[in-house]
Amino acid sequence: MSSVLDDNLLVQLFVKRLELQFGEGKSQYELDQELRDGVVREQEIVQQLKEFEEQAHLAAGGKDDKAKGGKGAPKGGKTQEEMLREELEAIRSVKMSGWVLLDFPQTLNQMKLLEKAISGYESKVDVMKSE
Repeated sequence: MSSVLDDNLLVQLFVKRLELQFGEGKSQYELDQELRDGVVREQEIVQQLKEFEEQAHLAAGGKDDKAKGGKGAPKGGKTQEEMLREELEAIRSVKMSGWVLLDFPQTLNQMKLLEKAISGYESKVDVMKSE
């Protein structure tokens, strides 16, 4: 029984340390909303880029694509099209976040306690055993 209490205390301390180190993180709703906003912005940028390409094609008289870029770039600056392409690339890039646990948990009991503390998940088998 002492080992179970020690594991429980160890996991609680570990979870608190993670929360202090990394914060609570975003809720699933916030993550979903961020994803939706990114999709909407991506569609807007793609539409704007299509318009730039059409304008460039018309400005070149339909012969070549040398008139690209929307508005001219200031000296040493970027065109609006280049800025949109960079923003589009940033939206489409994969954003890594999270953490990796090394050497913890070390026992099955610690793993189950950590899973329950972080996600709230508890296997049906373990629930039936505790009843």
